[in-house]
Amino acid sequence: MPLPKIALAALMSLLFVFVGWAQNPDIKNAYYRNEEIHFQKKRYLVHNNYVTAGPGFAWSGIQKDVQRTLSVDLHLHIRKTQWLSGAILSGDGFGSTNYWQLHTLYGYRNENTLYNIGCYAGPSWNSGVQTRILNGSKYPYFYNDWGMFFTLQGHKKLWYDIGIGLELFLNYTARQSLAGIRVTAFFSNAFKGKQIPYNPNVRAQPARP
Repeated sequence: MPLPKIALAALMSLLFVFVGWAQNPDIKNAYYRNEEIHFQKKRYLVHNNYVTAGPGFAWSGIQKDVQRTLSVDLHLHIRKTQWLSGAILSGDGFGSTNYWQLHTLYGYRNENTLYNIGCYAGPSWNSGVQTRILNGSKYPYFYNDWGMFFTLQGHKKLWYDIGIGLELFLNYTARQSLAGIRVTAFFSNAFKGKQIPYNPNVRAQPARP
């Protein structure tokens, strides 16, 4: 079923809100790669990377049924800029695939001791197959095209470096629109070890909501 244009407008509006937050001067302070915080008697990197992965559901403009998705994303920082590279598989069931996608995105991330929130946008490479009918016979039609991918994510932390949450995503190409929601686990490389009496890498207390 075709996706309503309001879904695209709403997601892009939220994207601009997050980008506006990113202009806050509080996050433009000097970058220190090894900066750490102490939390619950442990040491964690402030500037860390993380992985999200999990299943979801999506609505496609060219498929009749609700699609099942599996996805994985690697989130990396380059100094204080945030990047994401990942992949999505989707099909009529979790064991079938009629579409796959690769994306590389730029975005904004806000992390504290309870939550990790992110917003990313960028290009995607899309490949898939449709079933078409010609003269009463079905045949597969394969396609490839470029698109734009947007995602909003929020994770509740179970520990400082592990959590679970939801992600909203929208992919738009000339051939189809794909929007959905997925449940993902969050794993970061923030953990550095037990708290120590003197730590020259600690510059501030951990951000709290």
